[in-house]
Amino acid sequence: NLGKCVNQYQIKKGWTVKDKQIAIKNRNKDMLFQAIRNNILPFEMDVDKEWLMDKAMQETRKQFYHHGKEKIEGYTFAHINYPELLPIAKSHFGINIQGKFNMKFVYIAPNTKIKWHKDWGTKCAFNWIINDNSAKVSFRNGNFKYKSAILNTQAEHMVQNNDKERILFKISLFDTSYEDTCKKFITQFM
Repeated sequence: NLGKCVNQYQIKKGWTVKDKQIAIKNRNKDMLFQAIRNNILPFEMDVDKEWLMDKAMQETRKQFYHHGKEKIEGYTFAHINYPELLPIAKSHFGINIQGKFNMKFVYIAPNTKIKWHKDWGTKCAFNWIINDNSAKVSFRNGNFKYKSAILNTQAEHMVQNNDKERILFKISLFDTSYEDTCKKFITQFM
């Protein structure tokens, strides 16, 4: 459990600077280990969900085809290009995007099952569930509920949606590995 890992390294009063640095370094190593093992790094970093939902509802949805061929029923998306989001995506979230990325809304219809798959061309993704859907993402080693997280999209995963539409704001990274992204994010924000 990521929470237990973080709590284990709470900084104590009276610790020297070196003690604190060692504790933070050990905590970061443990968090990275957990993230790599689980293929998901949940984090708490709010976005303006109301603004995003408003934008998501205005977008034209496109049918998703896995690898450009296999139609995935109940899965639609809308690529977005809001110039006001670029500075946030590049700096505020600590992802320091150097390579190719895209932003999109993902819509999963109620009761849809997105079968086991790896994302095509995407190494990892930042996902924010913007409509408070409680369905879990599953990796081969477990099921995970999150509000916002970095996901290893090169590890097999699936979603069995509940009876409510699931809407995500997603930033897909094409050139930065999941492990490197998690390392940078943990160091900067956790």
